Amino acid sequence: MKPKSGTLFYLTAFLSIVLITHIFMLIHSAVHGVYACTAQNTIGCIIMTTLLMFRKKTNPFLLIFFALFQLELQVFMAIIFMGWELQFQYYYLGIMVFSVLMSFSLESRKLSFRQKFLGLTSTALFFISYGISRHLKPLYQIPEIAVDKIVLINYISTFFGLAFLSNLFRVNAIRFAYLIKKQAFRDELTKLYNRRGIRAELDRAIDTLHAEGIPYSIAILDIDDFKKINDTYGHNMGDIVLKGIGKVLQGYENEITTACRWGGEEFLIIRQNSIYKNSMTDLVQKIASKISQLEFNSDGTKFKVTITGGCAVSEMNSTLNETIGIADSRLYHGKQTGKNRIVSTDE
Repeated sequence: MKPKSGTLFYLTAFLSIVLITHIFMLIHSAVHGVYACTAQNTIGCIIMTTLLMFRKKTNPFLLIFFALFQLELQVFMAIIFMGWELQFQYYYLGIMVFSVLMSFSLESRKLSFRQKFLGLTSTALFFISYGISRHLKPLYQIPEIAVDKIVLINYISTFFGLAFLSNLFRVNAIRFAYLIKKQAFRDELTKLYNRRGIRAELDRAIDTLHAEGIPYSIAILDIDDFKKINDTYGHNMGDIVLKGIGKVLQGYENEITTACRWGGEEFLIIRQNSIYKNSMTDLVQKIASKISQLEFNSDGTKFKVTITGGCAVSEMNSTLNETIGIADSRLYHGKQTGKNRIVSTDE
């Protein structure tokens, strides 16, 4: 799993923070002759450097999991070697918070196995190391001059780690909220707006009409003989056709033109600022021509599709439903008189 650029940035930042902490601890312990801590942090530097080297090719959350698990073990070794008073245990508290805040499976709204594992092991190692430290003396006596500096490094590292993880949770929460909103307002198949999503554009058009007298246009498009396509080639091929048409419509969207899947095989287009009454008709003619050029392949059988459309321009005193109704009746007329045509007047 290759991480996206945003995820890669946060992954790199997180792994770098842990690596820098190991480097500081390594240098400081080497200077003061705390060789157990030096060896321990040398291992940590090697592991973190390795994870950074593979960060572009591996699942980012798996790398973070390994980074934190090795940090748990490093903290356990540090407490055994050097004692409880150096505040290494605060890393455990940070990992416990991480196991809740970090979004391994935010979309599923439940803790993943990795989150549960980190939370439980951090909690267990926290109390185990506390119990050991109460009954056994540290294996190495830390020079008094080094104690305060080590404690300070541990405080700072934990603070910045929690700040980073909290921000990462915030970013993931925003991303999840955006995803939910996108799913609520977008048609999953065609990626166009659905009826709920197009509502804001319809309201904007109505407000502009009433406030400034500038009309809007509505077009309703329907795939010709879509039922026959499903019956002949299967519903999967029908979905492919819908996706293809959705992609064409997306290509014509801009600041004044928005398309949506109105329902089934029907699509609706709204165009703001339709001062020229034939602007929507010209647009839909281009769309119909583009769609007619699409070629679909079902088990070696190639086929093309056409659409029929109805267009209507709003009147000053007309309601949205009336304008849509006119476009829909013109669509129906087009269906009744041969299909594969765009109707923009009452014939």
